[in-house]
Amino acid sequence: MVQHRLLAYRMVHITCRPYPAVAAGIGPWSGVLEVICNLGIVTNAAMVSFILYPMNVRPFHDQLLLFVLIENGLLFVRTLFRMLLHEEPSDVMRISDFNSMFKQRA
Repeated sequence: MVQHRLLAYRMVHITCRPYPAVAAGIGPWSGVLEVICNLGIVTNAAMVSFILYPMNVRPFHDQLLLFVLIENGLLFVRTLFRMLLHEEPSDVMRISDFNSMFKQRA
């Protein structure tokens, strides 16, 4: 019985969930995610161009040409999406505008 009470005390007071802290954003992890995304594009283009069956029996210059085309195409599509998508989703911007309007009235 005492052991269970000590375990319960430890679970509630000592090893409890940490208090959440507010963060401004993902901060330095943004650069890490960018690098991982770019490495993923290069890796996938290389696997399609050099390893998969239809291309692995072709001459090297054909494989290299396909690799460059796929890589640049995917990087272009990624850049296009980044330009078209906003940093903040529309619903978050709408709520932020509503909150700022509400604060001005008060």
